[in-house]
Amino acid sequence: MQTGLPERIELVQQRVLRATEQSGRSPDSVRIIAASKRRTPLEIQAALRLGITSFGENYVPELIEKAQAVPEAEFHFIGHLQRNKAKKLLAAGIRWVHTVDTIRLAATIQRQAPTSPIHAMLQVNIGGEASKSGVVPEDAFPLAHAILHDCPDVNLCGLMTLPPKDNNPTRWFTRMASLRDELQQRLGVPFTELSMGMSNDLEAAIACGSTMVRVGTAIFGPRPE
Repeated sequence: MQTGLPERIELVQQRVLRATEQSGRSPDSVRIIAASKRRTPLEIQAALRLGITSFGENYVPELIEKAQAVPEAEFHFIGHLQRNKAKKLLAAGIRWVHTVDTIRLAATIQRQAPTSPIHAMLQVNIGGEASKSGVVPEDAFPLAHAILHDCPDVNLCGLMTLPPKDNNPTRWFTRMASLRDELQQRLGVPFTELSMGMSNDLEAAIACGSTMVRVGTAIFGPRPE
């Protein structure tokens, strides 16, 4: 039987609830980020009415268009960010960037930052895949240290990853959680956010400490071509 948006959202919320209960965590400790690439403002507004408040976008022009159309929603940038587009992104009021992976990008965000801090996460290429962006784990500490020292308006608050696609996502999520713990200890600052887990593996991510799951098809259905 075909399900609609209300049923899909309720199912995702129930999955998050069960996963947090099994991990001994509060349901409020996990935020659902609806990955809304190629979705229309009307679809976003419908999800918003059903209790989804945060949306993730991969492309700056598309995000800006939707942020203007649905200003009551909170938008997160979850795609690869080019430095020459950071100014437009921040000028549109976007305050969450999940994909900082170089000091040059962080410095660009610092220069363009408005009066309110920008919440940023290091994108970690946990599997060392050539096809993906992100800092490799062994370079995460020097990069985080440089951002904290040189970019005071970039609120570095956690880590994000897109793990390799295999049958054991838990091993990658566990490595991310361990890396987060190591960075917190070495830097002496809290990294409260772990952005990891998607439609197919959000339970495994939550079990490993994810605080943000980026869910697209499980909420909106198959992506339009």
